[in-house]
Amino acid sequence: MMQEKLQKLLKNRTFTALSLTFVGSYLFAFYLTRLDIDMNIKLGIMLVLFALQYGIETLYYDFLATYQKNFTVNRVRVKISSVFDTLRYLSNFIIALTFSRLVDNHSIDMVFLYIGVAFLIIMICVLMYMKPRFGLDPKEYKKEELFNR
Repeated sequence: MMQEKLQKLLKNRTFTALSLTFVGSYLFAFYLTRLDIDMNIKLGIMLVLFALQYGIETLYYDFLATYQKNFTVNRVRVKISSVFDTLRYLSNFIIALTFSRLVDNHSIDMVFLYIGVAFLIIMICVLMYMKPRFGLDPKEYKKEELFNR
């Protein structure tokens, strides 16, 4: 399937590549709003970008489920999924609220720039934290990181 081909192509950089395309779509949307072309063309391209973004998000959740199955037991997986989903939906709400306030006070092109830069900064911080942890076998992780006691 596509997931397996992508995993073989990107190896341990799958989440990084998926995340960068997500961030890139916002930055490209900012660039697109600055172009002097017909508004219908801009909207069409943006719709394609966001459809691509949600397609990539689907792959992200497939990879996440695969990694959870590989690195956790069923009892722990339920707890991780519950916390993850709660934080995901709470952060989605906060982000939507924040960006709706931004749209009230700024032009839409600047909001795309703010979103892209904010996600880029967050992504860099996460990648810097996760760099020594990517690509390890389950037995290579430190016990403190796995159990956090």
